[in-house]
Amino acid sequence: MDRSWMSNDRRSKDYTDGHLFFYGIDQSYHTWYWHGEAAPSGPPTNRAERHDKVHFNDVDSTIEMVQAAHDDCKNDPELFQTLLEDAQKPLYPGCRNFTKLSALVTLYNLKARYGWSDKSFSELLRILGDMFPLNNELPLSIELNDASSCPTCGTSRWKLDRTRTKKEGVPTKVMEFDGKMHHPSDSPSWKLVDHRWSILLEPRNLRLAISTRCWPVIMVIYNLPPWLCMKRKFMMLSLLISVLNNLEMTLMVESYNAHQQELFTLRVVLLWTINDFPAYGNLSGCVVKGYFACPICGEDTYSHRLKHGKKNSYTGHKRFLPCNHPFRKQKKAFNGEQEFGSTSQPLSGEEILRKIDVICNSWGKNKITRGKLNVKTTNCWKKKSIFFDLEYWKYLHVRHNLDVMHIEKNVCESIIGTLLNIPGKTKDGLNSRLDLVEMGLRCELGPSKVVDVAALDKLQNDVVVTLCLLEKYFPPSFFDIMFHPIVHLVREIEDAIGNNEPISETLKWIAHGPSHYVSKYHEYVISGCRYHTKERYDLRATQNSGVSIIASTLQIASAKDQNLVFGELCFYGIITEIWDLDYTMFRIPVFKCDWVDNRNGIKVDDLGFTLVDFNKIAHKSDPFILASQAKQVFYVQDQHDPRWSVVLSTPQKDFLDRERGDDLVDNFIEHHPFIGALPQVEAFDAMDDSDAICM
Repeated sequence: MDRSWMSNDRRSKDYTDGHLFFYGIDQSYHTWYWHGEAAPSGPPTNRAERHDKVHFNDVDSTIEMVQAAHDDCKNDPELFQTLLEDAQKPLYPGCRNFTKLSALVTLYNLKARYGWSDKSFSELLRILGDMFPLNNELPLSIELNDASSCPTCGTSRWKLDRTRTKKEGVPTKVMEFDGKMHHPSDSPSWKLVDHRWSILLEPRNLRLAISTRCWPVIMVIYNLPPWLCMKRKFMMLSLLISVLNNLEMTLMVESYNAHQQELFTLRVVLLWTINDFPAYGNLSGCVVKGYFACPICGEDTYSHRLKHGKKNSYTGHKRFLPCNHPFRKQKKAFNGEQEFGSTSQPLSGEEILRKIDVICNSWGKNKITRGKLNVKTTNCWKKKSIFFDLEYWKYLHVRHNLDVMHIEKNVCESIIGTLLNIPGKTKDGLNSRLDLVEMGLRCELGPSKVVDVAALDKLQNDVVVTLCLLEKYFPPSFFDIMFHPIVHLVREIEDAIGNNEPISETLKWIAHGPSHYVSKYHEYVISGCRYHTKERYDLRATQNSGVSIIASTLQIASAKDQNLVFGELCFYGIITEIWDLDYTMFRIPVFKCDWVDNRNGIKVDDLGFTLVDFNKIAHKSDPFILASQAKQVFYVQDQHDPRWSVVLSTPQKDFLDRERGDDLVDNFIEHHPFIGALPQVEAFDAMDDSDAICM
């Protein structure tokens, strides 16, 4: 069936010829003049028409009308019974012209015909209730202020406790103000206008905003609800010149109210403007470039002229942080200085007007020189805005608003352009790096034409980790062939600089570093020797915590000695901790020791014995040695001076033979005045967990 006629104008010939000509009016339709339609002429032909001819003062006819509603109340017989009783109940004792139902229908008909509001209709019911005799049936209001349950579904108005008992005074649903601005009417500026100028409270008066980028000028009507005021069809396009040339205290226009058929004075209030940053300066009269480019901070704008970039940089945002924020004390990450200052209070409209009243501008070809002005009061302003001709403008809290869309666009463009190094958009160029060096900030980012070979391994690791992170968040289709070669860029750099020497797998794993989780032991066996920590030694009768190591070190004869030589020196210490470093493919045990100070903690007596004083500890910044480098020694307290301990060592002994019970073998103990050869670092024993005793 062709239904194209339905979209046509009902007054058009296509509509009447295409539908009414063939089908006519729906025969089941009956005039329902309860809603204001004119009653048909002639005798009624059916029951529906008889209902339309009911007179409001005819009780019997009213009952017939209620009976016609019986079909609508089949699911709720009690409601129908109530309607039937209201149709027979007099409006007040002795009333013959109206029942309760007929009176309400008559009043509702008037309300619908003349567009009364619910509030005005409820007020009328209260007045009529006072006029009528006592015990009248007219409700005092159509609002359900005193209802305890919903008249439709019967849901209780009050909350129910665990015993399903009503908690009087505790409503089930409460409409509360959530502190959010859903509409400009929630703003302080709107409420300020209501408070100071009561003449503007008339709901027909308009409250507008101007949105512009200099051209075109769009007016937004805020009298509409939030879901309509920003719709395109409710915005007005105007000329900037015509708007600014007709500014008064409020724009007043004699208008005609078609609904109420009367003339009234329409007043229009401009609440604020919405602009991008350049238009902000044009409409407000403030400067938006240079050292004082921020219209809010004014003379307190934090700006710095970049020597190489030849532009102003606006930083100093640490001032806006709470006074105890840790960023305030950080220097290297910011501008090299700590920040203990605070922000100034923005100027009010009245303070701004006092500053710019001294500015006298002359526009056109025949300009008048304005002479010398006070720089301190006018360096942030270039003209007096025409909006200050509005009497109320200086009192508004917010007069000009920045369009967030343009700020978002510019900021995102700078971020994306810098991250992707887009030509013409990136903010990270040679001049930017030179400015960092000039300011002494992040010098490692300064321009360089050399390759830091030592940083290549870390760079390769960062590249791989970054690619893995991208795989976590982007779909597989994101990774075309142009992404994969990134992982090989560092290798090409290494090949280009001639770093082609083969690297052992062991050294590669060591370069990656050990696991962050370290196994610690109180007892360890390596090279046939059992080692204990000092804590374990204090609890046992045997001693296995002494170690010595021979290392090459820089030696001088005195503080004035200018001839520095490298020589071998023996260090003595006690094991405090035993760590087992995990390099995934192998493990390396290390000892953390307290080392005796070689300058004044070691001496050789007349008999050639080496003595150490453990009250004099040094080398605290370098306490670790490889377990494979350690040689086991024992310390025996000197009988003449308890501060000193004699160093004794034993020949290497097969620990496994001792475990088999060979405890009767004599141990030859020798003193330790001589220096042996330096053991090889790479010659440590590969060891698994079965070789260690973890206590």
